[in-house]
Amino acid sequence: MDIKGDLKLKRTGLAERRFDQGLITLPVLAAAYNVLRHSHAWLEVATDGNGAQDVILPDASTLPLGYKIVVHNVGSVDNISVKDNGGGLLKLLIPAGVDNYAYEFVLYNNGSPAGGWYVWALDDFDTQVASRYVHPFNATSDWGAAALGYYSHALLESVHTRGPNPIFQIFETVGSDFVSVALDQAKMNASGDVTLRVTAGDAEDAADIDARFAGKMILI
Repeated sequence: MDIKGDLKLKRTGLAERRFDQGLITLPVLAAAYNVLRHSHAWLEVATDGNGAQDVILPDASTLPLGYKIVVHNVGSVDNISVKDNGGGLLKLLIPAGVDNYAYEFVLYNNGSPAGGWYVWALDDFDTQVASRYVHPFNATSDWGAAALGYYSHALLESVHTRGPNPIFQIFETVGSDFVSVALDQAKMNASGDVTLRVTAGDAEDAADIDARFAGKMILI
């Protein structure tokens, strides 16, 4: 709905949605940029020449659930880190290349200043695969040493950088193919680290086999 002329409010109220749902290109950032509750719904930002900078989302405890904002790095040199209001990294936006997408941040938990955010890559369907993180692993050394009857393999959030709530799937290498596989345990930690666990062989119990395998993990 377009409003022509002045808008007067006769009663005190709280606008839960922004009036301005449009796009804004910010000046080149030279310092951290704090997004306000009623900032534009889409931010085009760059930091070229000033080094990597942060875009900090609003205090989630002041926002309605479902609040959303899109951030896009339109620079050509420097990275931009989108962080929650507690300083946690939600997404590293690179300036150029196949992963230079706009990302939408949607609030699903406003119980703290940091809150909880879903992060979506906004790109063409044909290029969605480029936003995935593929993590290969072998059937031996990548599982480390057995402990308490199990082998474990971990992928840290600081490596996959898909945040604390990525979607992930595990595949086993079978010849030249990849087959989806279930493990004894595939755990997504609160930090975003992913831990895989399989049984180790036990000479005293023939039922316990060495279940390590080569494969890959795909995260979105």
